[in-house]
Amino acid sequence: MEEDIRKYQRVAKACRVEYCLFQSIVKKEGLKESFLNDLGAGGASFFTEDNLEAGTQLYLRIYVPGWRQASGELKKVAQSDAQVMLETIAEVVHKEFHEVENKYIIGTKFLGKVNK
Repeated sequence: MEEDIRKYQRVAKACRVEYCLFQSIVKKEGLKESFLNDLGAGGASFFTEDNLEAGTQLYLRIYVPGWRQASGELKKVAQSDAQVMLETIAEVVHKEFHEVENKYIIGTKFLGKVNK
């Protein structure tokens, strides 16, 4: 079994994610939708039909339910329709093929937050 060398713990989180290649960020076209496999402070993994190679840089939008942004801070809320969108640049660090889902699981590390 491969040793887990992650710096931060990951949790299974069923969040919607949109992504595209980093060089497509200016156009913001071609965003593809998927769902997360897991999420942590240092990165995330998600399902995709795309065979993305290690080193590929991505623009990610992660929609996290149960949170709201207020006065520049994230706050957990009880409203079922609440969600916050996190935007980040990430780099593919590994991939594996998930036979049950018939998709790749792409593991990424976060490189930086997108500020507006």
